[in-house]
Amino acid sequence: MEHRLRGNLSLRITALALAAMLLAAAFSVKTASAEGAVSLPVGSYVRTGAVSNPRASDYLNLRALPSVGAASLAQYRNSERVEVWGALGEWSLVRVLRDNRTGYMMSAYLKMDTPDPVAPVLPVDPVEPGIEGGYVATTNGGRLNLRESPSLASRSLGLYYVGVKVRVLSYLNEVWARVSVGEGEGIQYGYMQRQYIYTFTDTNRGKVPENTYMQPSFIRPLDNWPLYGQPSDTAAIIGRYSAIQPIEVLGVGAGTGQRWWHVRFPGDSVNPAQTGFIPADDESLLAHKVMAVKAPGPSYALNLRDHPSYDGVILGRVYNGASVTVFEEYSAPSWAFVCVGIPGRGTVYGYMRNDLIQMDKTQVADRRPVKTMRSGLSVPMLAEPNAQAQALALYKSDGRALTVIGVYGGYTQVFDEQTGLSGFFENSHLN
Repeated sequence: MEHRLRGNLSLRITALALAAMLLAAAFSVKTASAEGAVSLPVGSYVRTGAVSNPRASDYLNLRALPSVGAASLAQYRNSERVEVWGALGEWSLVRVLRDNRTGYMMSAYLKMDTPDPVAPVLPVDPVEPGIEGGYVATTNGGRLNLRESPSLASRSLGLYYVGVKVRVLSYLNEVWARVSVGEGEGIQYGYMQRQYIYTFTDTNRGKVPENTYMQPSFIRPLDNWPLYGQPSDTAAIIGRYSAIQPIEVLGVGAGTGQRWWHVRFPGDSVNPAQTGFIPADDESLLAHKVMAVKAPGPSYALNLRDHPSYDGVILGRVYNGASVTVFEEYSAPSWAFVCVGIPGRGTVYGYMRNDLIQMDKTQVADRRPVKTMRSGLSVPMLAEPNAQAQALALYKSDGRALTVIGVYGGYTQVFDEQTGLSGFFENSHLN
């Protein structure tokens, strides 16, 4: 898993050298022919060419980044053979065949062996033809950088969580893919390492990758919430929202001062889902954060109490991985007043130890059991754990999976992924 790179120029060059070695190892080219050199995936290509300066006495710089102000890694005279892996504006990402150095050269001073290729044809996605769908799928459950250019030394445009949906727009080479993140107007473009993107194929299309949907979420029960189209105070406001359900955080650390979050407002039957950007220093947002239960011990469940103390009556036990909305935090010892379930829709309120709920869901193992209705039953889902509570919906034993959030005496709180409802059933009604 890559890490965000900061620091002086020597660190950047070291990181680029490491990237160059990885890229060189991936390609291992020994001939000047692009067709015979490597086996490339659909949607990518390699071209060959040579340095071609108008003045034969001049050198052409190989730079660490696509900028005339970037560090020069080496200088080459005319006729020096290179492989071109892709273009970025006026620059080309190249590998010098003679010494395996990798970096950027100005495209105007390169002469290609063949004409510009026809745009590559990418695999077909059932939603948007010509674009391949996938998810962030890092190997250690961490977050993945979206880079401004295809290099580990390039500026990070944000850190994206495991399970966040991306669209692969093109494959630059064996290592990098150009992607978009988001939907609607609030889309961000950049580059991600291909090994950390889980893409759909004919054999796994429609399946969800392991560890998906791990991004944190928030609730802000206020109207007229501005959503920006880009991570900047001067960007256009693309919508104003009232947050009833949790708002998903796709990525963090974007924009000016790396202080913006890339977020998604879930859609419904009337309004489509929308992504955009909000500043991370929004105090009203932070006051209603959604966290995941992370209790120690073999029970994998956390006590919910009626007041912030170990002397408080235990209302129920909530399983690890369940989401709770934090409305207020206390100290000495640290307790939080929380809502278990979607606020106002089959919920229970109480107090939990603040150090046993986790903001980053990637660090929490989901231990919620799954149950079904007992055969032959037709019973109501209740808004509270008691027989006199309002009925939210009528459920029949159709074999549907219900994820258990917690247990409160003789009642079990469940979440139905098909309807988005959370509520309560008597324990005897569930298998």
